[in-house]
Amino acid sequence: MKALRTIKPGGKFAYGGVNWQVLEQEAGRALCLAAESIGNKAFDKENHNDWRESSLREYLNGEFLESLTENGASEDAIHQTKFDLVSEDGLNDYGISIDRVGLLSCNQYRKFRKLISPVNGWWWTITPYSTIASYACDVRIVISDGTLYNGNAYYGSSGVRPLCNFDSSILVSFDGEDGEDQEEKGTIRGITIEIGADTSGLDDAIEKAERLKSLLQEANDLIGSLKSAT
Repeated sequence: MKALRTIKPGGKFAYGGVNWQVLEQEAGRALCLAAESIGNKAFDKENHNDWRESSLREYLNGEFLESLTENGASEDAIHQTKFDLVSEDGLNDYGISIDRVGLLSCNQYRKFRKLISPVNGWWWTITPYSTIASYACDVRIVISDGTLYNGNAYYGSSGVRPLCNFDSSILVSFDGEDGEDQEEKGTIRGITIEIGADTSGLDDAIEKAERLKSLLQEANDLIGSLKSAT
């Protein structure tokens, strides 16, 4: 376990029964995206692209949030976040939404794309294609090759990658392979080892070193005796 604030952007950790990836650390908060899809769901069962009224918003801030707390997450550590609902064509009719759990916007996807781990399958963003009536069912999605595309809000075959702002002071289980700063190390007799690494050969090495030390001492004693004899 370690403090979330010590994990660099791109690093992964587990919290509340979900694997997350850090996108940004700022002002005591860590913006984190689910490292994988938590399953396929419709953006909105009524086929509307307004996040504020969507069935997915209701699920993520209800049943999903409850599952996080049931698996050890603190609701107080999941900060209320302002989600920008500007459409892909630049209309801001939907304004903003304030939630504990949301989705990545297209603008955020572009900003953090190099950090985000790809997944097999398509997944929702929070961004509507347009607020114009003739496009009011279209939501931007990320497809398997990382391209942004459109999907009808009622499609139940797109994945969900929740986005949360966690308090960066919380303790989390981390993936030690993501960055050398995330490896815990210790030093024994000048030898640096990773905690949890296989140290089965370490005792043998120490024993051999002790034997060598003893042989060197015997050699020094013998040299001293020879010098005295002459």
